[in-house]
Amino acid sequence: MEKPGFKKFVRDRIQVTVQGAVPAKPGVAADRPAGSGTIPRTADGRPDFTGVYGSAGLPAGTTAPPLKPGAEKFRIVRGPDDIRGRTTLTTGNDCKPLGIPQTYITPYPFQIVQTPKLVLIIYEYPNAVRWIPVDGRKQEVDPDPAWMGTSVGRFDGDTLVVDAIGFNDKTEVHGFMHTDALHVVERFRLMPDGNLQYDVTVEDPNVWQAPWVIPARTFQRRSELENVAEFVCESTVDYQRLFKK
Repeated sequence: MEKPGFKKFVRDRIQVTVQGAVPAKPGVAADRPAGSGTIPRTADGRPDFTGVYGSAGLPAGTTAPPLKPGAEKFRIVRGPDDIRGRTTLTTGNDCKPLGIPQTYITPYPFQIVQTPKLVLIIYEYPNAVRWIPVDGRKQEVDPDPAWMGTSVGRFDGDTLVVDAIGFNDKTEVHGFMHTDALHVVERFRLMPDGNLQYDVTVEDPNVWQAPWVIPARTFQRRSELENVAEFVCESTVDYQRLFKK
């Protein structure tokens, strides 16, 4: 005698196999190499940003918003600082991290390593690293100031949105210094050709009258590189003068 529900139990577990097809393994993403015309994706369906990308410089037409009254002091003025014509040193030539988004205008590549809960960005110059959680956590309320800030990420469709605060006031933003109130929102979007579209909005209520929306740029995929190189930065500060009699 058949037990009640036995036929239904069998029927619900019938597997149909099509000749020549390979059954998909649960949780394993399809292999779609960057540049194949199809955006590579992770096992959970997100775009896979893992790879090395080149620099793109500052986009044409980048114009800062008007400065707030009294904020002219934040504008960087480059030029000779004495009668011998020596150039004034500013951020970017002293081996210190450049901050965000200033770091993207260097002629050095950067690497993205993506995991389900964390996006890691490694900048070849000057060996700066950012840890960006994408596990749904909220931004810290009052993070300690850091050169590269404190970041959290989220996915808006296929766009990786990174919110960064907690910067110190020692880095430059395209010709301006800033305060520790700097707030940066980045948007990364992987293109079918493997390149990376980058949009960024910068705001500091102590410096500019409005958010600074910087024109989009594209970082070229460096498929010939497996990872960024080691960069050893030597300071340009002349310490010899301290020991001269």
